[in-house]
Amino acid sequence: MHFLLSLIFVAVNIALLLFLAYMVKWVLFNPKSKRILGCHIPLTPGLIVRKRDQIFAKIYDALQDYLEQAENPRLYKGYLYEWEEQVRLSVLNQVSFIDHLILLPASLKLKIKNIVANSAKRSVSFILRKTIPQLLEKFQVEHKLEQLDAKISNEVIYGYFRQYIYKPLLIAASIAGLIIGIINMVLYLILV
Repeated sequence: MHFLLSLIFVAVNIALLLFLAYMVKWVLFNPKSKRILGCHIPLTPGLIVRKRDQIFAKIYDALQDYLEQAENPRLYKGYLYEWEEQVRLSVLNQVSFIDHLILLPASLKLKIKNIVANSAKRSVSFILRKTIPQLLEKFQVEHKLEQLDAKISNEVIYGYFRQYIYKPLLIAASIAGLIIGIINMVLYLILV
């Protein structure tokens, strides 16, 4: 009788570890937001479902923001303008040796420094605002992002997860549950 009762330890431990493996899958891949009695259940939708969409949304937003800033050279805010200004200020610092030339008048020194700094800024502006958007258009980056978004769907990620992680996790959980259950069974039989 005690032996039959002790077999429950094996079944309970296997069931518990399989339930934990299922919970891992549920937390990662639950497709919808869930509510119980009007309260939102944490970690729904699943972590991978939620973050995958956020990652692609941020990539699209960053690309659109870059293209909008590149189209507006008169826009005096945004990171493209800041990068151009950083280049201009850096070049101004690099050509500060002109201030040490004794024979040049101060107004000419200032003009030379500004001409060099502004030409560097225009070169960077041309690269950032013309060349890179042309390359993005030429290589159809936006279209390729859409294709990548379609290829890396939640179902594809879930398929790889099931094949390479979930099935081995179930096997490992079953084996671990069996071993822990046998240990618990033996301890129960020894102590009873």
